[in-house]
Amino acid sequence: MKNSVAYIIPYIVTPIWSGSRLSSKYIRFRDHEKIGEAWETSVSDGCHSYICDNVTSISFANHLAKNNISSFPLIKIIDAASPLSVQVHPDALTAEKYGGISKNEIWYVVDAKPDSFIYYGTRTGITIDDIKNALSGDEDLLPMLNKIYVKEGDVYMIPTGMIHSLGSGITVLEVQNTAGTTYRMRDLAGNREIHIKEALDSVRLYSIDEAMSYANIFPEKTCNTHILHDIIASTADYHIVKYTAKSDSVSLRTNTNCAYLFCEYGCGHIDELKFCKGDSLFITDPSLSITIERDSSVIIVS
Repeated sequence: MKNSVAYIIPYIVTPIWSGSRLSSKYIRFRDHEKIGEAWETSVSDGCHSYICDNVTSISFANHLAKNNISSFPLIKIIDAASPLSVQVHPDALTAEKYGGISKNEIWYVVDAKPDSFIYYGTRTGITIDDIKNALSGDEDLLPMLNKIYVKEGDVYMIPTGMIHSLGSGITVLEVQNTAGTTYRMRDLAGNREIHIKEALDSVRLYSIDEAMSYANIFPEKTCNTHILHDIIASTADYHIVKYTAKSDSVSLRTNTNCAYLFCEYGCGHIDELKFCKGDSLFITDPSLSITIERDSSVIIVS
């Protein structure tokens, strides 16, 4: 496949907490009754996502190789019908100690039911000993965490060491570096392995004020009569931008050798390839013109 823009076919994961909102909200998922995670850009063995131009398809890993792209962030669409595990990601030193890989990630809230919330960092006054007691079963961990109510359009960066959990009724676009380690502290949706020692070594106490300094921070926002341009996040591993056409249709370019596009709502096209709400595409030509129709919004990750 030599096409410089094509649709993405994700690898579908259906854990116990899977929801039905992706299949009810987006046309491309309607063959699936329930979906927990759609791995959009996966290169993991046995969990490949694919690129398709309506004629042929190729694994995402092979598509990257054919275009001389060494790596790309792992992007997932997650629909949580019930709460996910309470977890933490190690920093580089802790990850090396246990043979893992450090990672950071970001959640963009695509949809959220009323009163939906996440756990995000630790409440003021909580100590590491409190966390140890909770993990040993002497106390409840959840009341020690910041309970943050979320809404569509919110952005939450999750740095290493921050205890976090995605609550029920929330759909997020999750972006992270390709490989990374997660240590579970409590499994709210099953009986999976818990990593108490590794998690305790990884935890950093983020009070409510410190935690919220990582939430809804837009490094740059520009607006004119035609388009709203938000830089959602910019890290060493990825750059995330949201474009919203306010009046007439608008055209833009990625200006990078590879990019992922998710249509949050509305529609648009790239050359002859049309996209609508919920579609995702992969672009390998920075000169291609992306047209977004009026009242449409796309998120681009590069």
